[in-house]
Amino acid sequence: MKKKLCNLLSVFFLAGCTSTPSEEDLIARVNGVPISVRDFMELYESLKPRDTELTAKERPQLRNLVLQTLVRREVILTTAKEQKISISEDELNRGIDKYKSGYTPQVFNESLLEGMVDEKVWRSRIRETLLMQKLFETAKPKIQDPTTEEALNYFQNHQQLFRRDAQAVALHIVVADEKVAAEIRRKISSGSVDFVAAARENSSGPEAQENAKIRIEKGTMPVEIDTALFEGPLNTLSPVIRSPYGFHIFKVLSRTPAENQDFLNVKKQIVATLLEDRRSAWMEKFEEGLIREAEIEYNRGLIEKL
Repeated sequence: MKKKLCNLLSVFFLAGCTSTPSEEDLIARVNGVPISVRDFMELYESLKPRDTELTAKERPQLRNLVLQTLVRREVILTTAKEQKISISEDELNRGIDKYKSGYTPQVFNESLLEGMVDEKVWRSRIRETLLMQKLFETAKPKIQDPTTEEALNYFQNHQQLFRRDAQAVALHIVVADEKVAAEIRRKISSGSVDFVAAARENSSGPEAQENAKIRIEKGTMPVEIDTALFEGPLNTLSPVIRSPYGFHIFKVLSRTPAENQDFLNVKKQIVATLLEDRRSAWMEKFEEGLIREAEIEYNRGLIEKL
């Protein structure tokens, strides 16, 4: 890593027609904690695009983003240390589990790879976020609960959010070959194999290794799939259906019609949304206040060369 960083520094600073600085040279100090060129370059390297060169306009934008991120990080860490606030491993793991709950393991790992983020680095970012939240809660912010009138105004101005489209729940198999699909359908139809078992063995759909069950909103899939899901008979094996995704077999279990939700049914959800928005706005102001109060020194001459 050190050699790679040195090479990157050489390229970076030779482009500016100046000598390569030491990795330990300081670009800033936050509440007494130094931020070095090494810190800057490691974060810069992780954030810059992999396959494209930055333009003359994009380069200083990324430089400023990296610097702001490093300063924010040290403000949070040093303030938390001063106030004797920490995140235990149990708290960190619970926070990580909560974040991961919105992803399958495969999608989560793909998102890390796409962002070129090491999981250890990602865990440290989650820790910083949890520290920020704990600092905020320690400050005991007075956040006023949204009123019924505010919730009603939100409901009236966001009607599209409270319309539930028609949905179908079905068992699903998808394969790449039409003959394979036809043979699978024949076996299911004859009773020689169970639909879910056939899906686990043959289907390339992500639901196959669970219960083969999908929930689809009307109008979100190609018309041939929509027709099978919303016009075909219930609890009946569909014919083999071709789509851009492959060859499908469905067994529609249930359908629910489209409906406009009533305000009273979604009031609690709206209040929670407004309260979270209000809390996020307070947190942003709180963080800005911490940064304004922090002792921050910049090496402007060196920063301008980055």
